[in-house]
Amino acid sequence: MITVALMWGWADVAGCLALRWRALLWAGELVAAKRRDVLLPRDVQETICFALLAINEPKTRRIGPGHQAAKLDIRDLLQVTDLASGDKAEGTKLWEQSGQTLRLRFKDLLVELDVGSLRSGGATWHLQVTEMANFAGAKAGG
Repeated sequence: MITVALMWGWADVAGCLALRWRALLWAGELVAAKRRDVLLPRDVQETICFALLAINEPKTRRIGPGHQAAKLDIRDLLQVTDLASGDKAEGTKLWEQSGQTLRLRFKDLLVELDVGSLRSGGATWHLQVTEMANFAGAKAGG
């Protein structure tokens, strides 16, 4: 989807997809995010190889922490996110259009790729599997 979005000239959509996919953001968290909420490698003279997004009003804020952070640490997704958002002014939203426009573009990409939908819960499953594998490897000294 990211590749098609870039081919269509939708760098902002590609950047949002990259950040949302790996950082496991809810749509509302992404739509509310501003450039000042994102720490990119360029912001700290490339001394880090990941991005952090401060989530000021997470969905779970009533039962958990009022502030949370999401991490993006895959190089190519980080590059796409930087392409889309790196030059934006501090107070500018990462997604400057309506949430409905983002949903429609997402749907257009699914249609183009002949994908009906993305399975609900798939991202959570992926994170649990990969993070548990990373944790187990670290614990075993790997």
